[in-house]
Amino acid sequence: MKNRNRILSFVLAFIMIFNFLCIGAFANEGGQSLKFNGGSFRIMHITDTHYTDFPFEESIAFIGKALDDYQPDLVIFGGDNIKGWFGTSMQLGVKAAIDKLVAPVAERNIPFSFIYGNHDWEAYLCPKQLQNKFYGAYDNCIVPDGFSSISRSANGNILIKDSNGEKDIFNIWLFDSGTKIKMNGNSTVQGVNSAEIKWYEKKCAELKEANGGNVIPAIAFQHFPVEETTKLFVEDENGFACGEKTFSLKPGITDEIINGEAGAETSGITTHLNKSCEIPSENSGEYSAFIEQGDVIGLFTGHAHVNDFCGITQDNIILGSTLSAGGFNISSRFEDSEGNPVEARGVRIIDIDEKALTDGDGDNLEAISTFSVYYSDYFTDSLEKYPQKYKAFDEHDFGEWIKIEFKYLIDFLKSL
Repeated sequence: MKNRNRILSFVLAFIMIFNFLCIGAFANEGGQSLKFNGGSFRIMHITDTHYTDFPFEESIAFIGKALDDYQPDLVIFGGDNIKGWFGTSMQLGVKAAIDKLVAPVAERNIPFSFIYGNHDWEAYLCPKQLQNKFYGAYDNCIVPDGFSSISRSANGNILIKDSNGEKDIFNIWLFDSGTKIKMNGNSTVQGVNSAEIKWYEKKCAELKEANGGNVIPAIAFQHFPVEETTKLFVEDENGFACGEKTFSLKPGITDEIINGEAGAETSGITTHLNKSCEIPSENSGEYSAFIEQGDVIGLFTGHAHVNDFCGITQDNIILGSTLSAGGFNISSRFEDSEGNPVEARGVRIIDIDEKALTDGDGDNLEAISTFSVYYSDYFTDSLEKYPQKYKAFDEHDFGEWIKIEFKYLIDFLKSL
């Protein structure tokens, strides 16, 4: 048994090193120039899909229907795009999962970009730099090409030009907020770190100089929320748990955001922070940097799966949380006050109005409106038709999974 474990450890270590060495062998990043269309620009935020190379029929169908109905100008995949260890860890498994995720967007030739979450990090045998190449193989992909290190990837920004295609008038920041860690014996999450913040501040200065000394309004995407998310909430003993405290949304906090109360009028979903929101245990100063630079008017995150809220802090920054668009083995529903299950899967639409950005009154918040699109908008029986389960683990035991994973490696070696 000891010899077998040693051999397995050696092989796994070899695969990790081999993956890093092979990164440069894949297609380079694509990219597209984006602009406002008819005075507006629409983003679809799709997060926490947790894909594997096994079919996620309901998620694929839902994303395709939402893309056709809402026709975004840009799609942002918001992290936990793939399942990670053991669900999808080696390179061909990761590539197959990414291909399934991207397929509905690629078929419609919609520009897209991506960030990473903790489960993308957990594809230990397929590092994120290699995942970048899998995404970048698509012509309609805009690979984040900003700050990168061994531990952080998929930082970048995307500039949006006016309807004439002449001037950059809006910016989208993409941040790698890290992964889950153990601290003082407890599980917590990281956040955007100091090196990434320094990169952001330097890039802000460059953009400001290129724009004649004027700040370019922006929104940002990352997987984990910032600590200041609690600015939207008040402590309430009857509220929802987040860490050691419970919170409820401040009255009226969402008045200026379309559908800001989680679409309760159509879905019955309750706006809240759930117990798995996992606010980072250490504040890196990212939110303060947003205030100091004066460009970011909105930050949109995922990770908590059933959280569906959007509000404006007293610092005039929109903080929004997007539902999971995934299907299996994730917390994607909750019970109402009567114990009935409530569907909680969907995507977020974010609309930016060009006129509000350029009319000169300085209130860029008026340029942003957002709403959620839900599974229940398309699947009236989604709770029964698409039960929560994880087919891969239902169909394969651990030993079979090992064989499958090593088959990926063998197939890859044969393809070289």
